[in-house]
Order: sequence, then C-alpha cells, then structure tokens
Amino acid sequence: MFWLNSNRMSVVVVVIVAMMIVGGGIANADFTFGEPTNLGPLVNGSTYDEKPCISADGLSLYFSSDRPSEYDEAMEDIWVSTRPTKDDPWGPAENLGPMVNTELGEYHSTITDDELELYFERFDYGTGTT
Repeated sequence: MFWLNSNRMSVVVVVIVAMMIVGGGIANADFTFGEPTNLGPLVNGSTYDEKPCISADGLSLYFSSDRPSEYDEAMEDIWVSTRPTKDDPWGPAENLGPMVNTELGEYHSTITDDELELYFERFDYGTGTT
C-alpha cells in the first residue's frame, strides 16, 4: 500500500511514459523519400515555384509561384494543378484567381481533408505584414 501512495510510483509512471514516447512507442515514420521529380512544364515553370500542398485524395496540388498572371505580375500567387486519378499526369497549373490572389503575396497554402477550406498566408511586401 505504501508503494502505491509514494512519490516513487509517480516517478516510475513518468519514466515509463517518457520511454514510450522517446522509444518510438507512440509514432513510427516507416517510409523513405524518393528523388524529387520535376512535374514538367504544365506544373513546374521557369519561375520560382514553392511550398506545395497536396490534397488528401492526391488529386489536387496547390503551390505558390511568382509566375506572371492576369491577377498579379510581381508577387506570389496560389496555383493548383489537378489530375483525374493518381495514375494520371498532372494537368496545367491554374491560378486560383481574385477570390484568393490579390496584389499582395499569397503562399503557404494548406487544404483541408474535405477540400472545403484553403488556408494560406498573405504578405504585404510594402508594409512587411501578414
């Protein structure tokens, strides 16, 4: 009874939990990354393309690019490339348009699993604020 009521029991429990976390008992990343692949001229442009985010179903690829568009000539915009199935190639990148992109810089996009919400960062290069 003394053993259950002592501070030693608390220390033992903390040590066991810590060993499980540090020892990999909680999560295990059991995969390796392959070589980066250029997705070709329909997706990868000659400009600065960055910060990709792929949808949960693997059919939409969102990324930021400073390629010229009708919405913005100087800042980054968010673009999307889609494909019908995971076995198909990616289609041409399309600018998300004025509902998302402005004269400011938009990037760091993240799409929710249900693809109903897109989160991103907007940066005003003139004032240096997000």
